Amino acid sequence: MKLEKNIIVTNLKANHQRFIDLINSLSDEKLVYAPEGKWNAMQQLDHLCSSVSAVNKVFKLPKFIVKWKFGTANRISKPYEGLVAKYQERLSVANVPPARFQPKTLPISAKKERLEQLKADLDIMCAGTLKMSEKDLDELVLPHPLLGKITLREMLYFTIYHAEFHENAVKKYTE
Repeated sequence: MKLEKNIIVTNLKANHQRFIDLINSLSDEKLVYAPEGKWNAMQQLDHLCSSVSAVNKVFKLPKFIVKWKFGTANRISKPYEGLVAKYQERLSVANVPPARFQPKTLPISAKKERLEQLKADLDIMCAGTLKMSEKDLDELVLPHPLLGKITLREMLYFTIYHAEFHENAVKKYTE
């Protein structure tokens, strides 16, 4: 099912707020704990900040620049469930993000600042989404490191799911 932009914004806010609430609920020990080879909660937070910030670049550019740089869609946007399934499939084969999306090891003292940054970036994303037309969401394409070129609508779907994915990872390692 295709989600319209107001529903996308509602879901972006809800999923990221759940992630933020989880991070805020963790003790200092749990914020920095992770099994060997896994990201701790602070790293999960840093990674989400980086990914939301990267998507926001599209909202700062004129549409013609985005079209010139990345082209336009040659197919209809996948539904939310289809995009999530494609991501899970690709993740099962290659699950290491590019270097620019690798999280930094952050001190606990950086939590408040990174959470504020995530909230601010999410506000930019939501406002930018609401300013776009439904047609723009399906026409503009962006590169995703694992999914290739996807429509802006699909990138927003990914961002909704991405917060849930990392929330579940944090829960798994801190419970």
